[in-house]
Amino acid sequence: MGFIDDCGVAIPHEDELFFCDEFNRLAKPFGYHLNPYKTRILISTSGLSSLSAVEREYGMEVTVDVRKAIRLYSTEATKLEDIQTNMPRIIQQYDSTMVNDTGVEYQLVPH
Repeated sequence: MGFIDDCGVAIPHEDELFFCDEFNRLAKPFGYHLNPYKTRILISTSGLSSLSAVEREYGMEVTVDVRKAIRLYSTEATKLEDIQTNMPRIIQQYDSTMVNDTGVEYQLVPH
């Protein structure tokens, strides 16, 4: 099995949502997924949104798909305060997921 981490992909705007959806569909049986906190869908290099230009060039349907891809797969990074606030819930969810997905029993030990 191969493993890909921190890669870059250059694809046309009209393929962004399809690529992300297919990546997740094909990766899911192996327990992998696109990490929405690390994934960045860049549609501009200036720091300003170019969605209006995408709409003019590709139409509303592609623009809606690009917005959906960004919303689903390219969320803002989690703030430290949010991590600290949600850590008990995250640990419980992680613990439950790991036991359910792998069947391996383990104990979380505080540092």
